[in-house]
Amino acid sequence: MIDKELIETRASILWWFSTVLSNELNEQQFNSYINEQGANLLNQLATEDKLAEAIKSIQQSLQLLKNKPHPHLECAVEFTQLFLMDAKKGAPPYASVYLSKDGLMFQKAHDEMCALLQEQGLSVNKTFNEPADHIAIQLDYLGNLILASLNATDNTEACDKQLQFINNNLMNWLPKFISKINQTDNSGFYQNILKVLSSYLLLEVEFLKEEINA
Repeated sequence: MIDKELIETRASILWWFSTVLSNELNEQQFNSYINEQGANLLNQLATEDKLAEAIKSIQQSLQLLKNKPHPHLECAVEFTQLFLMDAKKGAPPYASVYLSKDGLMFQKAHDEMCALLQEQGLSVNKTFNEPADHIAIQLDYLGNLILASLNATDNTEACDKQLQFINNNLMNWLPKFISKINQTDNSGFYQNILKVLSSYLLLEVEFLKEEINA
């Protein structure tokens, strides 16, 4: 029997990661992570033992930023320094950069992502204006893939599709991306977000394997 609430929760978590990694947080968004509502979200994730340590690191990073004169602006600067610079100065959030021989954008990983989006009748939002292999677009796609399983006639096939995407389109470059981002010294907010993301995806892999073998 399909667990609708579980599927919707899993999709929502992926969309949350996608949102955090898509653009700089504005003041309202940043404050949401340091008020009671945001704290509750992080605390809920921390109930999973394998995420608890990394969630604690996120909270410590937020505290460092909170002590700055203009916290959300400091966070925005970190986003720019990490994700909007070239590979020499920052950590571009595109799969092609880490999977292509010369570290270029718009390579095979991008083309594969475009094909997957098209297959699902999806497209990159024109207002986002980023290549299809941007980490945020991939996570958004995965969230949609999970949600689509509500209407799947074959749950095993749906889970296998999700598992293949995680392994072949995310975990094949995410460790290199994280290694690159960890070379930058700042509050560590985004570094810890990606650490939690990596751990969460590994939990997804475990869950999907169990579903397939059930």
